[in-house]
Amino acid sequence: MSTWSAARAAAALGRVLRYVRREPGWAAEAFAVRITSPLLKRALPIGRFARLMWREPAPGVPVPGRVSELRALANDAGRFFVSTNCLERSALLYRTLSRVGADPVLVLGASPGASTVSGHAWVEVAGAAIDDPQAAQFVPVVAFGRGGRRVPVASAQSAA
Repeated sequence: MSTWSAARAAAALGRVLRYVRREPGWAAEAFAVRITSPLLKRALPIGRFARLMWREPAPGVPVPGRVSELRALANDAGRFFVSTNCLERSALLYRTLSRVGADPVLVLGASPGASTVSGHAWVEVAGAAIDDPQAAQFVPVVAFGRGGRRVPVASAQSAA
């Protein structure tokens, strides 16, 4: 192992330990979603997958502060906790934001007018995509709101 890769591995391990100490519940849940979602997204229909990812809000959780905090965690935690796959990453964000009562919407979209179809998944809260500039390039096809229930695509932006 070269010095560079040893230093990189040490930095990644430090980041993992920092998140485990700071947010042990989130870290455990994020890791569980990270290792199970690649299989679950293929084994389950998307509606069932969305229902499984939804969590009822915990009582007494201050929504606004936690939303910003969880967005930062998901963006900074690294691949140990957060997948680079858009559906897996969005499933984790949908799950953690639902837990704090942010009323997220999991949206799946397709590329408009392309000769080949490409898809994308993102999460919206209060009608805005959460940390996903690519979402604007896709047309929403299906969306899941509270409880993982399907919501009309036209209202996906306003359902949160």
